[in-house]
Amino acid sequence: GSFAFHHSYPKAPNPTLYLDGLGHIGLPLSIRDAEAIKSKANQAPFGMGERTVVDKSVRDTWELDASQVRFDNPAWDPFLKRVVQEICTTLGVNIAASEPRCELYKLLLYETSSHFLPHVDTEKADGMFATIVVVLPSKFKGGSLHVSHGGLNTFYDCSPKSLTETNVLAWYTDVMHEVKPITSGWRLALSFNLVHTTTSLRPALSGQTELVGRMRHVLLSWKQDLDGDAPLKLIYLLEHKYPQANLRGSALKGRDAQIVALLDLLAKQLDFRLGLANVVCRVSGYADDPGYGRGGWGRGYSSDEDADETDEYVGMGEVEDTSLSIENMVDLEGTLIRKHLDFAFETEGMPEDLDEVLQEGTYDEQEYEGYLGNVCRPVIIICGADRVHRGLVPWSDVRWPEFLFESSLIAHDNMVQGTAGPF
Repeated sequence: GSFAFHHSYPKAPNPTLYLDGLGHIGLPLSIRDAEAIKSKANQAPFGMGERTVVDKSVRDTWELDASQVRFDNPAWDPFLKRVVQEICTTLGVNIAASEPRCELYKLLLYETSSHFLPHVDTEKADGMFATIVVVLPSKFKGGSLHVSHGGLNTFYDCSPKSLTETNVLAWYTDVMHEVKPITSGWRLALSFNLVHTTTSLRPALSGQTELVGRMRHVLLSWKQDLDGDAPLKLIYLLEHKYPQANLRGSALKGRDAQIVALLDLLAKQLDFRLGLANVVCRVSGYADDPGYGRGGWGRGYSSDEDADETDEYVGMGEVEDTSLSIENMVDLEGTLIRKHLDFAFETEGMPEDLDEVLQEGTYDEQEYEGYLGNVCRPVIIICGADRVHRGLVPWSDVRWPEFLFESSLIAHDNMVQGTAGPF
């Protein structure tokens, strides 16, 4: 899994925040409520050796204890539970083995110039292995989170849509991170401890150094290809199927989510662009069931209209034609980029026998009269931005917002398998 997580939730419920001595706090956060919270809050400390100190040059943030905070919206806990599951998937945490508990630790208030210099969180509760920060709707600029571990580093900026969206960030406790200064406005956030609750081994960052090194080498070799022999883009088949209408990064699960999160960090460093799409394999031919004859092949059809075989699957006996297409390309947020994308599956598909792999399972759709079968599977698309800039790929073909959103260029046989306060 990855060492950090970030996702925005435009439809997150309002927690209906209640603070002791202040009452309910409206969201998005108003200036009046922000100033009221500040009047009740304490300057947040940080650890320096054995001491806990306050030094605004190192950490400039206001905080309230969890005991002063209450959530009155019953929809908040189910939302948070779902978010924790998404975080655990990205971080590679076995939820069944760990049974993690999400505990509110602090409410944090940032004003203009608030920041926190680079530091590493230490355990603030028995069994704690990760920190979760929920940034509630509030208008601000700046304050990006920079995280680094094992030679990888990236940053997350929650400010562009901070007024209308809830942002969630998470990272393992031994990840170095820094909060850059807020340049304007107020930011309201909730800090949670993610705590391991069973007797199994506590979740921890796996030894990713070798894997990251190999992936980085592959990307750099591709990027530095001077002869132009390397493919312009790569299409990599995901392990799981997902609803076509809900194809986005947050919908990914298991190994798909873990690999994507890790490669996304690398791709951002090396200037690659990524996207999600569906690859559709269309096959025409004849059924291998004698009852269907050469006249047709399909699903749910028979010479006897009354036969109760409407759900029977019929295999392909002879294939006349196979075609592949890339459809509905989106970014990790699910925003549509292109309806169709041309590609050469012989050189750009991974695995190389992509069409054969797609036909190994059952068909998603079958038509008897048209002798057709369709298989639809999600894929990752990756293209080096430098190739776009050099005109090797028309910009309109890879116009993905911000840099990359998903990658997968490692073929199957190359894939390896002092106390600081929060945030």
